[in-house]
Amino acid sequence: MKTLTQAPAPNGWADRRTAFWRLALALATVLAVLAMAGPSRADNDDWNNGWKHHNQGWDHNGGNNGWGNKGWGGYGKHYPGYVYAPPPRYYYPPPPRYVYAPPPPRYYYPPPPVIYAPPPPPPVYYYPQPSFNVVIPLRID
Repeated sequence: MKTLTQAPAPNGWADRRTAFWRLALALATVLAVLAMAGPSRADNDDWNNGWKHHNQGWDHNGGNNGWGNKGWGGYGKHYPGYVYAPPPRYYYPPPPRYVYAPPPPRYYYPPPPVIYAPPPPPPVYYYPQPSFNVVIPLRID
């Protein structure tokens, strides 16, 4: 289906104005990205001088600024990764404020019953039964 709207005629001033705003938007985007990529002013661990703390560069606090680089030369001054730093101290948790009562004694369940083997059956006795005794005389020569 054919549309009835015509393409707008090229206008030099409108094109320049559009290009200007596109360039301004691109510049603002680049500046915003660079501002977020840089060191933050909110924390005091800035690269050079923390916010509202001037002249705290690599050698502030007598050279001991927490980066492992003392104020004297060598690799530790500008390359903090090459200096040995001991591991941080381990702080034990504080003792509890209250002394609690000991827990109640644990309930021990009774042991399971011991099941022994059944006793053997009683022996079978053969009692003499009343009967007729037949006597057969045998003669052996």
